[in-house]
Amino acid sequence: AGGDAQPWEYVRKYWLDVPRFLASGLAFAAYLTTLSLLVASFTSRRAYASVFLVGLVAITAPFTLGLSQEIEGPAGERISMFALTNIPLHLNDVIFGEMSELTEEIPGSRLGNAAKTIWYLAWTIVPGLFLWSRYRRLSP
Repeated sequence: AGGDAQPWEYVRKYWLDVPRFLASGLAFAAYLTTLSLLVASFTSRRAYASVFLVGLVAITAPFTLGLSQEIEGPAGERISMFALTNIPLHLNDVIFGEMSELTEEIPGSRLGNAAKTIWYLAWTIVPGLFLWSRYRRLSP
């Protein structure tokens, strides 16, 4: 038994969340696609790129979160922002205006919305520029 008993009432009440869902989905897609394509641009074997990216995420998440919890204060907050899995989650918090269950325990979630947004943009635009540069050099 899924869904709301009054679906139109639900839509009327929460219709402003639809643009947020779309913005969050686009943000996640842009971040993940940019990093994936950048890594894939360095090899002709997609499997190698996939393994590298999964390994990078698997290493950065526990390492940075563990280190950030040991080092308290502003330094710990900044260190936790290097967990690649959390970068789009923090932007999701900014988009929805509240902290999700996934980020509430992360020290970096205490940073301001501007810092979270700038960090997301840096991790999306800078790799995107490197990717664009690589393909410009490779294309005839």
